[in-house]
Amino acid sequence: MNHHNQPETSLGVKLPTNNLGSVPATLSAKPHWYQRLKKRWGVKSDWQALMIFITFGCAGPSVLYVKDVIWYLIGNPQSIWLKVVLYPILIFPTYQVLLLMYAFIFGQFKFFYRRWQKLGQRVGRYFSRAFIYM
Repeated sequence: MNHHNQPETSLGVKLPTNNLGSVPATLSAKPHWYQRLKKRWGVKSDWQALMIFITFGCAGPSVLYVKDVIWYLIGNPQSIWLKVVLYPILIFPTYQVLLLMYAFIFGQFKFFYRRWQKLGQRVGRYFSRAFIYM
């Protein structure tokens, strides 16, 4: 089989073939992770997916910077146990706010706001169940 007839993915990646010229079933049956992620997120365009990746890519390092500022403002606690307790209480909501801010900048606010609402529903269900069992 010559290289012109070699099968490729939707992203243009050449798939390996066996000596009969067919693609092994394990490679052809499963969509690329990128396509699965776009489908799961309900994203149609590659441009929107890129903007979502950039939003995540900006929010992550930003929260690391803001974390140091937060620790400084609350007196830089030395106790590891205090940090373990305060981290999810302070840093996780900060990350969510930064994510929404960057989403607005990159034009993906609607996408991230829907995800934020779903997260709020899941957390709300968890706490409502936790209070029922108390």
